[in-house]
Parts: sequence; structure tokens; C-alpha cells
Amino acid sequence: MKKILLLIALSVSVYGKAQSSCTGSVFASGPSAFSTGGSITTYVQNCLTYNADLNTVLWTHRASPYWNFAGYTSGCIQTTWLNVTTNIWDSMIIYTDSANNHHARYPGGTIFNPAGNTGIANAYMVGTGPVTDGTNWTGAWYSSRQPSGNYHAVTSVLIDSGYCQTGFAPFGNMAAPNNSGGPHEDIQQVGNMVLVAGDLGDNTYTASDNIPLKGGIIGKATYTGSGFTWSADSIIPGFYVGALGYLNMENTRIAFSPNGQIGYVVFIGRLATNFGNNADSTLSPIVYKSTNGGASWSAQPILPGFDWTTGHPEMLKNVGYITNQKKPNQFMPFAQHGIDVTVDSLGTLHLVSVVTAPIKTINGTLDSIAAYIPSYHWDYQKHHPIIWDMMTDGTTWNTILIDSLKTSEMSGSTTDTTSSGNPWANTTTLGYGARIQVSRSVTGGKLFYSWTDSDSSITHTLYNSIPDIYMKSYDISNQIVTPTSNVTSGNGSCYFHYLSDVSYYDSNVGGWVCPLVYTTALNTTPPFFVSDTVHYNYLNCANFYTSQYNTPASVYRTQGPQGISGYTNNTQLIKVYPNPSNGIIYLQTLTKNQTSIDLQLTDIVGKEIKHETLYLVDGKTSLDISNLNSGVYFITAKTANSIDTQKIILQR
Repeated sequence: MKKILLLIALSVSVYGKAQSSCTGSVFASGPSAFSTGGSITTYVQNCLTYNADLNTVLWTHRASPYWNFAGYTSGCIQTTWLNVTTNIWDSMIIYTDSANNHHARYPGGTIFNPAGNTGIANAYMVGTGPVTDGTNWTGAWYSSRQPSGNYHAVTSVLIDSGYCQTGFAPFGNMAAPNNSGGPHEDIQQVGNMVLVAGDLGDNTYTASDNIPLKGGIIGKATYTGSGFTWSADSIIPGFYVGALGYLNMENTRIAFSPNGQIGYVVFIGRLATNFGNNADSTLSPIVYKSTNGGASWSAQPILPGFDWTTGHPEMLKNVGYITNQKKPNQFMPFAQHGIDVTVDSLGTLHLVSVVTAPIKTINGTLDSIAAYIPSYHWDYQKHHPIIWDMMTDGTTWNTILIDSLKTSEMSGSTTDTTSSGNPWANTTTLGYGARIQVSRSVTGGKLFYSWTDSDSSITHTLYNSIPDIYMKSYDISNQIVTPTSNVTSGNGSCYFHYLSDVSYYDSNVGGWVCPLVYTTALNTTPPFFVSDTVHYNYLNCANFYTSQYNTPASVYRTQGPQGISGYTNNTQLIKVYPNPSNGIIYLQTLTKNQTSIDLQLTDIVGKEIKHETLYLVDGKTSLDISNLNSGVYFITAKTANSIDTQKIILQR
């Protein structure tokens, strides 16, 4: 087989090296903007990943129309990878649409690397996604293929790829005949498995609205030593359908800690249970956790029904000012600015998104909370959406304020309710938003946030019409962040960008490198149409350096009865030293006549580690924390009239 377009990548400057201008270069292409690089489902696709053992970046996408092989259709799936050490690109087809009626769409993909392997030839490119016959969604495709042998010689049938009709094996035990959908949205290797999360709709619903979300599903590809056995895990049930059944949100995300043991699956929806608070009228995160590498999952006991409005009033800022619904806050549907997750070195889940206000709430009951979401939630002049990193270990939520967005999503609809009107609003243009994403370092000690935005002072519009990629990073141990930077300043054409789920440290650069892919059309003059052939551009000059981490993070801890109060201190009560500590910390009270003190020690997400009363000698006492893991903790000291919270860093 002959490749054409991929040769263009040779013009890219040396990969992994610092570059004076952060611009991407074309390395692959696709038949249209729809599916990969476009459409609302793009917001939950995991198409770009990095494998540290192989030092390789993988991009999974619909096959390039420039490939020359018999049986090519737009329903074929391709993987393209770059070794960031050798700077060599290569590619192969992992799924073919041989019957020409099982068209693969919305691909997700990852590298599965067997334990101890160091060569790409013995790794597997694994992917899955939904299938359409041109009219209906009929099932799922799945594939695992090694880049060894003559992998450019694509035959009409690949023995390691398949099509699964809805309700049949290997996902038949989960996708009953009345269900639609399947495991196709977010995918990654965990131990000897590849796990992929998705959702199921209820086909028995006959109203004119979207098919309602019925529950979640996790697919498994278990490595056998020579290939994979595909199966399905348990459904996560209990989504409340409501009056119009309008909860087909497709926001499933899955992520694991760097050691592969602690994992979370997150859905955005509304449980059938009534909790008697603001959560009953909003779309909120539904979180399941695994502590055994995905072998089993459990609902978190405190998180369902979490009252965000009471627990985190800081998140009400800018929420509801356009709709005159000041509260409760509601998590955004995937079609606007996006939702993403990761898990850090401490096993903490980070859910990154923006929140808004629902249009209709009726005394704690549900009235199609997704159906009445307004087209535009802020005026993008006085009020802008705020990007939040919401953290949890499964017991409560804490938040970090990341930044705000300057411009609105582009509309692909004929209805546009903004006063100034969207210049791209018609049924053939491609709607897109900021596509908020998060990546972690290989060890999970640093997080990297990305989104696209436009400089409205240049465009003089409220729309994200000339998108650049903006980024910010968070150092978990020290709770400090970098400034926000426009990493593609002046590009103005970074549509549907993808941030790798893992970023890496490059000693040649002296910093952390964040792999990115963004989409451009052959027709580079807006508007961007769904039928446009697209190019994929690789960018690896979004680098972060130690010197940039210089600002304390704006962290807010859960307030109210569901957790510990925030950082506001009535009186400075204690001095803590040494800080950082290697295991023994000393505390000195700064008030007179104090003989004892109530101390509470919590981790970074507010989980209580210790709670005890300590007696003071000359206003001093000590606390042994040498049995704890290195990281960030908080000591809250309380007396009858005062409260003081101090951050401590344990380094051993």
C-alpha cells in the first residue's frame, strides 16, 4: 500500500525540541469533519494518547481518503503513530468496512503494551466505536492489531477486527434488544485489559425527543497473550428519564491513576433517587470508583445527590445571569464546551468543565432538565463561563478555578437566540465549542488543561471564530499553577483540538511536552462544513517548565454539612513548622492561655485522615504524620471562637 499524505509530516521541525513558534504540521487526513474532528460526539472521543514505555503518540481516526487500497470506504478506521524519540510517523488500517454497510464512526483508540515490551511491533493498536448502516446506528466495531509484518497490506477482512450488532456478542449480555449504544466513548489500557466506557439508550421510548439515557456500560478487551477477548462489564443503572426523556448526554468518561489501580467512570445525568436538594433539578456527575484496576466498580456513597449550590457557592459566579435562574448550577451538556477527566498521583479524580443554570426546575422535581437548556448561557461581555477542576476521592468535592472563556461556541443550528446572531449559523456548518480537556504527566504529579478560544478584541464578535489553543498547568504537590498561555498565538484555525490523555517530560526540552492534534479543512476560509475533507495537524511545542509554576492555585473546599468549611479564617491560630516536613510537624498557637486544641488533618480533597484533641505545653505540640504518603495535607485547628486552616507538604 502506498501512503501519500503522511509524507508531509517530514517537514515538521525536530519533535520533542523547543520551538520558537508553536505551530502544527499536517500528518494525516480524514474523509469529512463529521465523526473525528467534528460533530458533538467529538467531545467524548479519546483519539489521542501517549504510551511512556514506547515513547509513542497514537492518533485513531477515520481512514484517510489519500490511502490507496482496495475496498477503501469512509467507514474504515486508521491509526497513525509517532515515536517521539526517532521522529518517525507510520500508520495502518485497523478496521475495514468490507460489507459497505457497517460504517465505523466516532473512533476511540489506545496503545496496549504487554508487560515488559519495549518495541512497537509487539504492541497492539486497540480501538472501538459505533457503527451505522447509513440510516440507523446498528452496533459497534472493535479491533486490535499489531503493527508488525506487512500491516500496510489491508485485505477485505481483518481477522482481528469485528462488528457487533446491538444485542449480540461480545456485548450482547449488556446491549439488550431494547438498548442502543455501547462502549465507544473513552478508552485506555489498564493492566492486562483495555477498558472502554459508553452509554445505553432506551429504544422503547417513542416520543419525538432524543432517545433517553438508560445507563452506562464498560467494555473490556482482556489480553490473552496472543490477542484479546472482548466482553462487557456491568451496566451502571438509574438515570432518571423525566417528562420528555431528554437525557441522551453521551458524557461518559473513564480514567485511572498512574499505577492503574484507582479508576473512575463519570456520567453526567440525574439519578432516579430524590435527594431533596438542588441536585434533584440538575444534571450532575454520577461517579463510580474502582480500587482494583477495574475488576469491580461501586457507586460512591456521598457523591450522589451532592448539593453543588450549597457545597460550592463559588461556582455560582456567572451562573444564571442570562436566564435569571441564579441557582442551582448544572453541568454543561457535551455539545457546548466539553467535559474531561483524569486521575492524579494521589488517586484523586479531576473533572474539568463549566457549569450553568437549568431553565426549568419545579420544586425539586425534574421537568426535562436537558430539554430546556438555553442556546447561550452567558453574554460573553460581562459574564463568561468559568472553567473548574472539580476534585474528589469519592467522599466529597473540592474545586480549583482554572480560567474563563472569552467567546461562545459556534452554532450548527438554524436557530440562534443571541442578539448579535451567529454568522456561521445554518444546518450545514459545523458547530463546536472550547472542547475543554485535561492531561496528566506520566507520574500524575502535574495536570495540563487545554481549551480553544478567540481574541474578541481582534474578531469583534462574541464567537470562537478564529480558535487558538490555550493551556494552563497545575502542580498537585505544591498546589501551584502556571499562568494561562496561548500556545498557538496567531494561528486562529485550531478547530476540534485533541489533548493527549498523558503528557511527558522531555529532558532535551527541560520541561513537560503536551501532544496536541487539531483539525483544519482543505477549504481554510470559514465557514467550516461537515462535508469538508479534513487534515489533522500535530503539535508538540506546548511545553511547561518548572519556572512557570509560581502562582498559588485557587482551591475551594466543600462548605456546609457535606464537608469541611472553606479557607476563610476567623483568626490566625497556629504556626506550623517545618513545612515541607519529612514526618514530624510542630504546631505553636498564636493565642494566649490555650491549653488544648482540636486538630483535624485532611488530604487534598478533604478526606479526613486524623481528628483529635492535642494538649499544649507552653502553647506548643507536635503531630506525627510519618505513616502517610508524600503529598499535600491540611491541618484545621479549632477553638471555641476561632478556626484556622494551614497547608502542609509531606516530603519523604
